[in-house]
Amino acid sequence: MYVTVLIPLPILHSDGPTDTVELLRAMNQLVHERGSGHFSLLTKGHAPSLARTHREVLEIIPGLGPALARSLLSRFGSLQGVIAAGHDELMAVAGIGTARAGQVPEILRSEYRAAKR
Repeated sequence: MYVTVLIPLPILHSDGPTDTVELLRAMNQLVHERGSGHFSLLTKGHAPSLARTHREVLEIIPGLGPALARSLLSRFGSLQGVIAAGHDELMAVAGIGTARAGQVPEILRSEYRAAKR
């Protein structure tokens, strides 16, 4: 099994090194049980709730976990509200400091540029 990291975005949450090892071990086992060599983190079956999807979009931003994602969505009401929020508005949310208040809009508002292969 290969795990490739192109950019340092946390895609899986773990509670520390031991939890990370267990998560990778479980992923490896799934890949070998299925025999395809491919493993997707996307859930199959019914779609998650809209609220969960909104939280997960924010949780992929480095430094934003479930609690901060919920706080941002509660404060601004939607992903669009978070995207439109200014630096000072973001700083008013507990847990958001200067660095995160700059990082969130940078990630959410920047133009997509495909990685060169």
